[in-house]
Amino acid sequence: MQLEIVKMADGEQEAELRAFWGKDPYYGLFFSGNMRSMGLGDPMLDYWGGYVQGRLAAVLMRYRANWSILTQEEALDLSPMIRLAEDSGTVNTVTGRVWVVERFEQQLTRFVIEEQSPSHFCTLQVERFAPAATDGVRQAFSADGEKIRELYQGGEMDYLSAEIFRRRMEKEGARCYVLEAEDGRLIACAMTLVETEQAAMIGTVYTHPVERGKGYASRVMSALCAALLADGKEPCLFYSNPAAGTVYLRLGFADIGTFKMTDFQAAD
Repeated sequence: MQLEIVKMADGEQEAELRAFWGKDPYYGLFFSGNMRSMGLGDPMLDYWGGYVQGRLAAVLMRYRANWSILTQEEALDLSPMIRLAEDSGTVNTVTGRVWVVERFEQQLTRFVIEEQSPSHFCTLQVERFAPAATDGVRQAFSADGEKIRELYQGGEMDYLSAEIFRRRMEKEGARCYVLEAEDGRLIACAMTLVETEQAAMIGTVYTHPVERGKGYASRVMSALCAALLADGKEPCLFYSNPAAGTVYLRLGFADIGTFKMTDFQAAD
């Protein structure tokens, strides 16, 4: 099926995008998060709708030089969207359902694969929720920004500055739970990246390297998930680290799909 590509740029189209994401509530969280925090019109963010006979069937998203397509219809010809991304001149990363990302890998001609990272997508099964003890865990707020920076500094997620954390808390509606040591240091953290009325995407789960293997990630995850469930929101997340997956599955999460991220570089 051939797509007609339309740039999404006004309020009426924003409502159409939200309705489209609502039909794909889990994967749609990944797409809606940027619009919730940045809004249409931000120069770093663009959306294009792919229409089939007037029906919105796919959405292409650009965040900086990172690209994604949201659709559940494998019969669609996504080549017009992939050409649009390639013609932009910069494709750093493509993320999405495995078969969507593989279309990019097969059709891009001016960019070559640098690295591929498959991930599991999982949701918390309420009837299987087995929370760990939450001793020492508390909710964090924007005033904790400097402590958050100190926790993540030097680790795998050292991009999480105090400023980014405060923006997430104050403008993006994130919530965060931390495990605090007796001396006031934070040693583990879990937070939401985006929340809707029905679901919440969890990310940036982190334990200080010297404190790992002690069950601390389970504690902060348990507190965060309990709070989300109390608000009627289904916790979900992506993971690629098997050790992290063990923690999540033990808490009651179950894999429901796969996600893929592929990094590209310009072809010689």
